[in-house]
Amino acid sequence: MEINEQKKEIIDQINFMKSTSFEEILLIFKSAASLYFRSVITFGFNCKESKECINVLKEMYKIILKERKLLNIIKINIDSIDLDDTSLVIDMLDSLNDNTYLAYDSVLTEIETSCDLQSDDRCLRPRMGIDSLLTNNEYEGKVIKLVKKL
Repeated sequence: MEINEQKKEIIDQINFMKSTSFEEILLIFKSAASLYFRSVITFGFNCKESKECINVLKEMYKIILKERKLLNIIKINIDSIDLDDTSLVIDMLDSLNDNTYLAYDSVLTEIETSCDLQSDDRCLRPRMGIDSLLTNNEYEGKVIKLVKKL
């Protein structure tokens, strides 16, 4: 594959990831906002379900901002970084983003189930935490490593 074609393909993938992450944040926002009001009606303002809905929104927003920042760094430096390594890092970021979205969606599903059953003991995060750009600096380090090879 020609280098310019590979660069274009990487930039297209970055643009696709940005648009996908925007769609995901909208879906999470819609779900978390409706579940927030539902949990307030079911359990009251100070319940852990309501607080968890707000936490999900905050964390997903921070993750999307960080992901966009990392993708922009790659995009800006596309002419001077190793394209094969860049493709691997982008694939890793994409996979992490998908797993993070599914994990947060699972938390919201638990909140929904908790509201349905009117039982506030179901709203628990996974014990190991959620692997994301907020909790794992490995991915940020890989992007920095790409750029530092210049």
